[in-house]
Amino acid sequence: MVLHNPKVNKDAREWTKDYFSNTLTTIEAEENSVSAKITKVLSVDGDVDVNQRKGKVVTIFDVQVKLEYT
Repeated sequence: MVLHNPKVNKDAREWTKDYFSNTLTTIEAEENSVSAKITKVLSVDGDVDVNQRKGKVVTIFDVQVKLEYT
């Protein structure tokens, strides 16, 4: 009898780049008449993997994000 233990690995780098570009550019902060806003995601480099083992989803990430802000 062979037991099958399904293991799923997915590369999520492209999804992460799109998510950061759409989400991080909505962030603004203001304090004591000083304001900052992320205007553009310049780059997202590194690894983002989603794994499923033994019925549990595990996210592994190691990324460097470069942003443009005003």
